[in-house]
Amino acid sequence: RQMCIRDSLSADAKKALKELEGDWVLVAQASSGKERDTTNDADRLRVTFAGAKFSLGKQLGDGEITALDPSTNPKIADFVMRRKPESGYVNEAIFKVEKGTLTVVVY
Repeated sequence: RQMCIRDSLSADAKKALKELEGDWVLVAQASSGKERDTTNDADRLRVTFAGAKFSLGKQLGDGEITALDPSTNPKIADFVMRRKPESGYVNEAIFKVEKGTLTVVVY
């Protein structure tokens, strides 16, 4: 039997998931202290959130949020990919939604 994360979330966590719902398009990324604008990239990353599940498209696959703490600022979440070879690997992250922009920092 599988348990859906939405069943065990607090009202505040469910509200935080609702903030994420929908389609998001990558407009900038940073790695090793260097930021890059991706607004002109034809194949920029798109992510779709639906409840606790998310999709990064056919190439990167699907995943789900397995833990979420909305009491912190920014909020804390565990993202788990559901494709091989990363399947089941937990990515700890912080995130915020502000003025229609989702910012995610993955550890």
